[in-house]
Amino acid sequence: MSHGEKYAYFSRFYAIRPGVPPTDIVAQSGLFCWTQMSQEGKEQEHPRIEWNKATYSCPVIQFPSGISSSATDPSVVLVAYGINDVESRIVKVRKRDIAKRLFSGLLE
Repeated sequence: MSHGEKYAYFSRFYAIRPGVPPTDIVAQSGLFCWTQMSQEGKEQEHPRIEWNKATYSCPVIQFPSGISSSATDPSVVLVAYGINDVESRIVKVRKRDIAKRLFSGLLE
């Protein structure tokens, strides 16, 4: 997304209907960004981005590059992502939390 003269990057989850080809999108989450944690485990400050009547605090560049089910916990996925083209992170995300983002009105 363009923000003034700079660009900001957001993420979104998609759910697709299984099949060949898998192009039928059945749900999508709202925009969000992966938060960056410092090595001390504290959330770092990020630029505030105004977009579509919402305010986000995100790393300037974030790029999710992989997602995989956890081998030790079937309720969790691991998401690998890069930050500002310098660092990489892997975060555990509960599948239930992803489902809530995708189907927010249906699971409550």
